[in-house]
Amino acid sequence: MHTETIGHRRIRHYGSGGELFAIFIVNLLLKIATLGIYHFWAKTRVRRYLWTQTDFNGERLEYTGTGGELLVGFLKAIGLCILVVIGITALNGAATALLGPAGHTGTIVVCALLIAFATGAARYASRRYRLTRTRYRGIRFGLQGSAWRYGMFAFGYGLLVIVTLGLATPWMRMALDRYVYTHQRFGSLEFEFDGRGGDLFKVFALCLLFAIPTLGLSLIWYAAAEARYVASRLRLGPVRFELTVTGGQLLGLVLVNLLLILVTLGFGLPWVAVRTLRFFSERTRIIGEPNYDAVLQAQEAAGATGEGIADAFDLGIA
Repeated sequence: MHTETIGHRRIRHYGSGGELFAIFIVNLLLKIATLGIYHFWAKTRVRRYLWTQTDFNGERLEYTGTGGELLVGFLKAIGLCILVVIGITALNGAATALLGPAGHTGTIVVCALLIAFATGAARYASRRYRLTRTRYRGIRFGLQGSAWRYGMFAFGYGLLVIVTLGLATPWMRMALDRYVYTHQRFGSLEFEFDGRGGDLFKVFALCLLFAIPTLGLSLIWYAAAEARYVASRLRLGPVRFELTVTGGQLLGLVLVNLLLILVTLGFGLPWVAVRTLRFFSERTRIIGEPNYDAVLQAQEAAGATGEGIADAFDLGIA
């Protein structure tokens, strides 16, 4: 029997690796039969299963996205990519004719920068799509803000991280999280986030110092510390969040997941997905509760073009 501290509620995930594996196999067969076209409906089916197996306070999440939306978004993204390729090709021809090899090199640099920018923008747009298709107690989540602005932030901070040899990573992570969370909403309620990179720098520097002798494993302790910190600085009206994950626990999760994938040649992914969701659900506590009757339904809608770009760049699996 589960007991919870008064005012402290936990998210619970009831998914089964076996059930998800059955969906995985059917999806795989249908993808083969349709030459990959079923991919978008397969992704939707997996999400709908995972969402509906996630429970908070006796209510399950809902996923309302459709495979058709993802397909249309992907086609739009492909069209956009074709236009960009045509533009880059024309630019390369003109630059090479005027500047020779230097012009060609410059075009390659521009293309790489454009991809880096577009990747960040696509991640934001993809997140917006998933949130607007997620409902709890009939109330939809949402994400405002600009995907292009987020892409510029991600690109700029990425350059800063490179210039500082990685030392600016905590500031980059908190700045990007701040942009996402302060534009995120649940119905008419807006999330708040006041995390600062400086608060994480000491633990990051210590983990970075031991990165080489530990073959990078020390950075898992930083990831756990960052996740706990982010949860503690996040608010939704009267609601606060706590995450109790430790570096050792996260390392155990990563190693077992990796072993499952390797031993099963990838067929263990359904169990990896379920155990990862359950791992974080069991360690997340939600303190307080909004007045659901007073939370107005957000009217925001979002297209799936960002999801399409993410698929084009192979970002994410669900």
